[in-house]
Amino acid sequence: MPGLFDRVARLARSPKGQQVIAQATAKAQQLAKDPKNAARVQRLREEVTRRMGQQGGGRSRPSADGQPPAGSPPPADGRPPAAS
Repeated sequence: MPGLFDRVARLARSPKGQQVIAQATAKAQQLAKDPKNAARVQRLREEVTRRMGQQGGGRSRPSADGQPPAGSPPPADGRPPAAS
């Protein structure tokens, strides 16, 4: 019995699936051009950003040189970060 992904992939390759994908793409492009939807997306983006800031949900990522961001706590093992 094919798995769910196999069934979806087979549908996407079928003529009916291609038709559905084309319709969904056209509708998405139409909705993307609507200024009301753009404003709604912007409000949601700001809300998510604000909530992540309140929860401290953002992860600190090392900078391009591999060093942790300034103000980051030291590693849990207490050793200083490795020099590049």
